[in-house]
Formats: sequence, C-alpha cells, structure tokens
Amino acid sequence: MNSNINSYRLATALLLVFCASHTIGGLFSPYDYGPPGNNVLASMKQVHFEFFGSDCSFYGFHMGFGLMVSVFLAVSAAITWTLGNPRARANPVVVREMRPIALALSVAYAGVALLSWKYFFIGPFGLSTAITLLIGQGFLKSGLSQ
Repeated sequence: MNSNINSYRLATALLLVFCASHTIGGLFSPYDYGPPGNNVLASMKQVHFEFFGSDCSFYGFHMGFGLMVSVFLAVSAAITWTLGNPRARANPVVVREMRPIALALSVAYAGVALLSWKYFFIGPFGLSTAITLLIGQGFLKSGLSQ
C-alpha cells in the first residue's frame, strides 16, 4: 500500500460499514428463513425462561448479543479514527502509548475473522480480515517510524 494511505482511517470506514450492515441488515431487517427457520425464530421469541431472576428468551439473547457486537464495532471505529489522527501519529510519545491499543485491536479482529469463518459467512469474514490487516499495517508502520 501507498505509505501516504492512512490504514487506520481505512479501517474506520470498514468498521462503520461492518457496524451498519450488522445492525441494520443482520438484526433489524426482516428476512425469510423459510418455514423451518421461521418456526425456529418464532419459537425463540415465544419461549421464555427465567435466567438469574430475569424473564429471558433466546431471541432476547440473540438481539442483546448482536447489539453488543454493534457497540463494539462502533467503539472500534472511534478507536481506529483516533489511532489514525495525523497529529498524534507525528508524536513519537503518543505513538508509543497507542501501539498496545492497536495491537490488541488487531488481535481482537483476527479472532473475529476466525469466528466469522467458522460460524458465519463471507461478509463478516472478509470485513474482519481486511480490518485486521489494516490495523496491523498501521501498527507495523508506527513501529517503523520510531
């Protein structure tokens, strides 16, 4: 990649796409899963159980965990935007302080990529892989500039 390209800011854009598509497309858009899948979804909504003193359903868990992922994606976008700040990247002290954050985020998205490969489909796998590579590239570039 061109050395003038800010890989953290590119990762931010992909994270925002990931967040929007996950939230709007994955959680809030109606989808026809076919009769067997629609029956399972209806059961997930209808069957309630007590869990640690709360009235729960598997649909509630699905939505709750899904929305937590959306929050994680949005916060990740804010972090990568901050990591890509040109003024911060010009300050060696700030770069040194931000490198562990970049490394942790890159490792986290590598994990997301593996989980997406195993449990989901090509969309989240491709996005999380690209995000991992972009954050990793930013991390490596920041190490080379010190």
